[in-house]
Amino acid sequence: STTEGVQLVLENCNAPDVLIANAGVTMAGRAGSTPWAELQKMSFLLGTGVAQLIEGIVPSMVRKGEGTVIVVSSIASLIDMPNSAVYAASKSFATRYASSLAREVGPAGVKVTAVCPGYVHTNLHRRAGLDHLEKRVPRWLWIDASTVVRAAVAGAQKGKSVVVPGLVYRVSL
Repeated sequence: STTEGVQLVLENCNAPDVLIANAGVTMAGRAGSTPWAELQKMSFLLGTGVAQLIEGIVPSMVRKGEGTVIVVSSIASLIDMPNSAVYAASKSFATRYASSLAREVGPAGVKVTAVCPGYVHTNLHRRAGLDHLEKRVPRWLWIDASTVVRAAVAGAQKGKSVVVPGLVYRVSL
């Protein structure tokens, strides 16, 4: 969640074949209700920090002529999210970064895929104080983490730069 943390990962990471960038935080709040420090922290963790991590690893993948990067983003990066604008914007950064990078490094044999799930059964919402969503959001909108993983892996194998898991989300887009 900090530049120093990203640097520590890079110092201890020896040219991986696969990188999965998954930042599991969310935040909701009306415009002007979130302290600026929290906005910066989330924007870094979900956006700039993802780019820093990938920028530190992808060059070794390009040199090897192979590698896979999966960025766990969100459906929020593709739609408007009132009361979650900073979250949506941060995830949009990650999605656009991944899809642009895919076009840049794809010819060198490196696959980059942003996976953009909707509501996933994890502890993410509970940890953010949004556990009421489990009751308010219809059951048919929730997907399992395994669905997200399968969609991400299949999308990367097919060379897709953006993947949306779950039929209901693909249809609604």
